[in-house]
Amino acid sequence: MHDVAPPRFTPLVELPRRRLFGFAVEQAGPSAARFATALGVLGGWARDTAPVVMIDLTCAEVSATATAAALEAITAARVRPEALMVRVPRFEPGGSTACLDRLADAGIGVAVSDLDLVGAIPGALAGAPIDLIELPADAVALVEQHPDAASYLRDLISLAHSHDWMTLAASVVTRGQLEVLERLGCDLIAGPAAGPAMTLEQATRVVTRQRPSDSAPAPAI
Repeated sequence: MHDVAPPRFTPLVELPRRRLFGFAVEQAGPSAARFATALGVLGGWARDTAPVVMIDLTCAEVSATATAAALEAITAARVRPEALMVRVPRFEPGGSTACLDRLADAGIGVAVSDLDLVGAIPGALAGAPIDLIELPADAVALVEQHPDAASYLRDLISLAHSHDWMTLAASVVTRGQLEVLERLGCDLIAGPAAGPAMTLEQATRVVTRQRPSDSAPAPAI
């Protein structure tokens, strides 16, 4: 039997304050295991200022995971629902949101890796159960050298903010990319410029050291 790799915790850092917002948890295995890991971590970090923990689930997995029993588990673990965020691969305006509505109704954050805007009519995104969208990685990679990429991201960030959504640039490598994204109004970054992925023990040490008045360590680059 192959050993299962332990979860990895990728820091999500706020711009422009350089504060730790939370961690994206990368973990192989079934959705129930990822959900249990998130609850266990948040339960261990229990305090009002605990950072957000984001896990990846497909809509099918959300439908299976976001049951009454799972939501009861959040209460039993004394976890603030808003400290948990579920990231789904794709969101299409006008499609069914039933798999996400229950999470949003419970106060759990919803993040979207790929927001499909092709053919979207004005107003189609109003009321969508979304709290955060991820900016396209190819545009983020080019934002420092190509004005068209910066202009595209500026428009996407503006669209997100008009709906009260946060934005995440997930693969920020250079300080130059970070600085341009900050000027464009991006809310969060992840990747080498925000710090390396951590083990649970390393992430817990960061959380334990951080007091409400403290700033997160400066990005690595």
